Amino acid sequence: MKQQFGLLVTVGVGRCYGDMRDITTSYAEAQKALEYRMILGSQTVISFEDLSGSEHQDFYRILKMTDHIIEALRQTEMEKIEQQVACLYQDAIGHGLSPELIRHFSYELVMKSLQAVAATGVDVDEIMDNMGRIHTRIYRSRNWQELEQIVLDVLTQMAGKVEERRRQRGSNTLKAILACGGNI
Repeated sequence: MKQQFGLLVTVGVGRCYGDMRDITTSYAEAQKALEYRMILGSQTVISFEDLSGSEHQDFYRILKMTDHIIEALRQTEMEKIEQQVACLYQDAIGHGLSPELIRHFSYELVMKSLQAVAATGVDVDEIMDNMGRIHTRIYRSRNWQELEQIVLDVLTQMAGKVEERRRQRGSNTLKAILACGGNI
């Protein structure tokens, strides 16, 4: 395609069938294979037969890994959050999770994080307003690196709000101590 038409393409290939009635099935498989360009990259041929099933056992193990990220978020340990998020996506890609499942656990991580941040007393409405339509952003991500960055940006914003809330509480405690003449 590049030589003939000057175009770079990604091709999804469905399975071969012996009956013309199965063309729609093969087409649907080709469409499903194209979703994997998020993982495998553009400018390639992706065969449906080479893909692992979307109902993958590793999904639940990877989803469980998000608990460590939530704990690091509560402690506002940004370096740990960044490392764990990178490990999470590398593990998902390494185990062949489908783009659909990667998007799903990304959204789950953001929602679990919002709940954890709300429990610290942070106003999550402000965070959600700043995030925009996170579900749409996650769904429209073109590759897993972009998706990872979206999630990391959201977590960074949340960690900042948690840290701000923590400083605010410390400031209020100091004011109370000073108001009492330092005798508490």
